[in-house]
Amino acid sequence: MAKKILPRLFYTRKAWMHKTKKIIKRYLKDDGQQNIKTSGIIHNPLFDLSKLDKLSNGNPFFVPKMVQVFIDELPPTLSRLTMHSLRNEIPRVKAVAHVMKPSIRMMGIESAIPLVEQIEDFSERKIHLEQIPELVKELVTVCNNTIKQLTICQNKQLFNRNI
Repeated sequence: MAKKILPRLFYTRKAWMHKTKKIIKRYLKDDGQQNIKTSGIIHNPLFDLSKLDKLSNGNPFFVPKMVQVFIDELPPTLSRLTMHSLRNEIPRVKAVAHVMKPSIRMMGIESAIPLVEQIEDFSERKIHLEQIPELVKELVTVCNNTIKQLTICQNKQLFNRNI
């Protein structure tokens, strides 16, 4: 009997991901009627949870739990990165950026990946050190906007579903 359920679960999960992407785009779209206002107007989601979904192996609680962990853990990490950047503590900037990289990749924040890689690379090679604070500022902005979008989707219970 389990063999009959698994293909149905997989189909349902694929259909859910497709539906969720459509809903997220609809709610985050600037069409004047269902515009969700945050610090700015959001036209497209900054995240893509498809990697996270593949990793879940059909566990319906995995994606919402990982989104919540990301929302909870990223702000203190961003604060540490900013603090170390402003204090010019380059080895610590490199260490924090290195720790952030897998989470950013897993959440599919494509616009943040080059920023965190550049911060880590500049810190490691000790080049363009004057650019690091500006890169960190840009990374913090992208990550904070992503957290806002994830929180909006979470509040609308787009990550919770019945399978």
